[in-house]
Amino acid sequence: MIDIHTVRNLRLHIEGLQERIARIRASLEGSAIRIRDLPGGASKERDRMATDVARLLELEEQLKAQVLEYETELIVIDEALATLPSLEQEIMRLRYVDGLKWWEVGNRLNYSEDWCKELHRKALHRLENTHDNPL
Repeated sequence: MIDIHTVRNLRLHIEGLQERIARIRASLEGSAIRIRDLPGGASKERDRMATDVARLLELEEQLKAQVLEYETELIVIDEALATLPSLEQEIMRLRYVDGLKWWEVGNRLNYSEDWCKELHRKALHRLENTHDNPL
C-alpha cells in the first residue's frame, strides 16, 4: 500500500533521532573533559557517561533502521510519482520528501500556494485511481 505521508513522517523521525544523537555526543564530550579534570573520584560522572554511551548506541541502531525503512519507502513512492505529470511530481516531492511548507513549495516553483495545493489534490486523486490504494 502506498502512503506518501509515511515518507514525511519517517524523515521527521530521522531528523529527531539525529538531533538526539548530536545532543548525547555533545554531552559525552563535556563529560570526558570533566573526568579528565577531576582527581580520581569521578565515578558518578563515569556512570552517567556509560549510560549516555549505551543510549547513544541504542539511538544509532534505531536511526539505521529508520533510514533503511525511509529508503525503502522512497523507492515505492518514486515509482508511484513517476506516473504523474512532472509538475505534480515536483510538488509531491517538495511537500512530502523534502518536507517543505506549502508557501515554500509555491515559492520554489514560482506558483501560488493555492495552485500548488490544487495540483497536489489532483496528484493524490491520480495516484488513488492509478494504484487503487488510498494515500
